Amino acid sequence: ATATPQYHALIDTGALITGMNNQQVAEYLLDHGLEGIEGVVFLDEYDRKMVLVRASKRIVHIAECGIALENRFAFYDQVHTTGMDIKHVLNAHCALTLGKDMTLRDYAQGAFRMRGIGKGQTISVLVIPEVVNLIQREIGKATPKDKAPLSLSEQKDIHRGLCDICGWLVINSMRMERIQFNMLQIQNVANVWRKNAFVQLLDNHHKFSVLSKQRADEESEAKKERNRLRKEERERKKEERRARWAKLAQEEEEAAKAEEEEKKKAEEGKDGKKKENEPADGEEGKKDGEKKESGDEEKKEEEKKETDEEKKADEKKDEEKKEDGEEKKKEEEKPAKITDTEAQEMSHVLDMFKEPINFSLAESVPKPHSLEEIVEDKIDQNKDFISSDRDWGIIKDVQDVLQNLQKAADEVQEAAANESEDGEERKNKAFSEEAVLEQEQEQEQEQEQEQEVEIEKFVDLAYSRENEEPNPWPVRTLAKVPGNLPPQFYNA
Repeated sequence: ATATPQYHALIDTGALITGMNNQQVAEYLLDHGLEGIEGVVFLDEYDRKMVLVRASKRIVHIAECGIALENRFAFYDQVHTTGMDIKHVLNAHCALTLGKDMTLRDYAQGAFRMRGIGKGQTISVLVIPEVVNLIQREIGKATPKDKAPLSLSEQKDIHRGLCDICGWLVINSMRMERIQFNMLQIQNVANVWRKNAFVQLLDNHHKFSVLSKQRADEESEAKKERNRLRKEERERKKEERRARWAKLAQEEEEAAKAEEEEKKKAEEGKDGKKKENEPADGEEGKKDGEKKESGDEEKKEEEKKETDEEKKADEKKDEEKKEDGEEKKKEEEKPAKITDTEAQEMSHVLDMFKEPINFSLAESVPKPHSLEEIVEDKIDQNKDFISSDRDWGIIKDVQDVLQNLQKAADEVQEAAANESEDGEERKNKAFSEEAVLEQEQEQEQEQEQEQEVEIEKFVDLAYSRENEEPNPWPVRTLAKVPGNLPPQFYNA
């Protein structure tokens, strides 16, 4: 926020900014610097381009902010460093972060948020000390010992520093590709027995009830409640049908009565004249008509009762059939009895679709195993579910791929070892030559020293004063005869 020259964007490809959302990051940047910047562009939770305006502290859409490009600052979080396009000034300068698990693709995607890179827009890479150590360690393995990589902070050659960063990112990319390749081979092999296990699971799942006791009790209570509601619903429907039939019967009865009254009135109109002439006969006919009407009404009531009874009987039969069907269905849905062997087999089938997570810590560093050994171990564990030749063919293809890969890796290691041995031999040869040369020089020096010592001895002998000690002599020797000089005198 306070850098000089000023940045126009922060691209967090390394996911170094944590614990804050994008809006909080924008607020922090405005509060701690970015002089001359009127707003910060960021992506909200709906992936919309929003601007936090410094003057009003309001958040508006980028199309409505009215802030010039040179007065904006953009923040790209790690999620939006791919595919997001925000306009910048032609000479924009941005900061890009590096993370420990980044690959070259992530780096390139983040860098190309600057659409004008190489045409006026520039990027500065921000590297934390932990990542610097990772870069030095990985690049150091690929660099000769006599040309060890310098620390990024000590390098005056920017080009070399960027090359080291790109090399480290390529190494990370290869490592991620290798991990994905290993996972793909394991999944290809596991799919063979998982498919067979899934078929077996579909064929035998109806034999098992995975409900716990509490779940079973809850299911039982729910079934009782459903049965009670169904019974109440049936009773309600019965009452509705009875009321409907009673209403229909009443309407038929009223219609019949109205029809009889009309007929009666019509007959009374026709027989009006007869009644005057034959009153006795009219009274008798009237009585007979009343008897006939009462008989018809009784007959209709009996027919109605019979119809109601038949309908009730039919409804009862339908309900019994329905209940029998439901009971039969329940019996079919009940899990069949299974043996312990079948239960263990199905438990093993279910375990194939689980990915165990183990939080225990070993007492010692575990011995690493190659991918080929891991695949072989998984095949041995699940060989009961590898049945057809096609399944074994798929496994054989995967094993061949892994063997070829291991063979190529061994060849590379052998070549590297031979190169290392050759290098050691060259070093040993050069060292022995230097040792011989040093030894010859030492011998020459020793000979020169010996000669110097001999010369010094000769000089010492030439100028020796060993016999110059005083020899005392007695005085009485002077009395001897001349010609017979004492030893202390020399002849003239």
